[in-house]
Amino acid sequence: MSRWLPASLAGGAAACLLALSSPASAQSWLKSQSTWRQHTSEGRPSTPSPLERFTFEARFGGYYPEIDEEFGGPGPYANYFGNGPQFYFGVEVDWMPITIPYVGRLGPGLGWGYTTMSAKTRIANPDTSEGQPALIDAGQSTSISIHPMHLSAVLRIDELARRTVLPLVPYAKLGFGVGFWSSGTSTGTSKVGTDCTALAPADCVSGEGMSIGSHVALGLMLGLNWLDPRSGAMARETTGIDQAYLFGEWMYANLDSAAGKPAMHIGTSTWVFGLALDL
Repeated sequence: MSRWLPASLAGGAAACLLALSSPASAQSWLKSQSTWRQHTSEGRPSTPSPLERFTFEARFGGYYPEIDEEFGGPGPYANYFGNGPQFYFGVEVDWMPITIPYVGRLGPGLGWGYTTMSAKTRIANPDTSEGQPALIDAGQSTSISIHPMHLSAVLRIDELARRTVLPLVPYAKLGFGVGFWSSGTSTGTSKVGTDCTALAPADCVSGEGMSIGSHVALGLMLGLNWLDPRSGAMARETTGIDQAYLFGEWMYANLDSAAGKPAMHIGTSTWVFGLALDL
């Protein structure tokens, strides 16, 4: 009996130690298998420093140049290029250093885009006899290229997405826009005037210019990390990408003036879609 008692006490003590250590081990294991948000708090701060709050966007959509707007309806642009959309590609970088409690983040955004359109050049038909078309193919193509850019204040309402599992982030942009355009044919930039072949033409106008105005946008982002939380956490650790989004945005570029002077209306009102990355 005296020999059995110490052995029983030793066994009981070992069982107690095992029972006490099991919850700690289970808690450690559960913590390691936690959600992507808990992985975020371990690997990278859930609230990055102001110098880390950058977002890169790749943007695609249709561009409807408002060139005929000043004519009050279909004009020279529609006659040459039609009324359909032109392919638009753009990139944007946003820096979000300001945090608004319970709302989201605020900061400047810089964007650049590009679109171009081309059609066969048509001239007046010298044959004015009955049944002949008024315009005929001149054997060349006419094109217009537009580079719309903007500097805007960007408000991203992402506090709800950060505090809950809802992966939706609405946002708004408001700022200043500028667009550079050029028009030409297959032989080069168009020139209009009576003496464009001279070395120093006095009245020759080149087919290019700049238009300025306002820039407004409203959009909604869909966070993608919730689709695969583990892959999202791994991407954060290996590439520094905190979050990936798909987004849709209504964009209005009102580019129709040049320092108070008339200018070609190269702005648009359209929808764009794309991919955004929080870095």
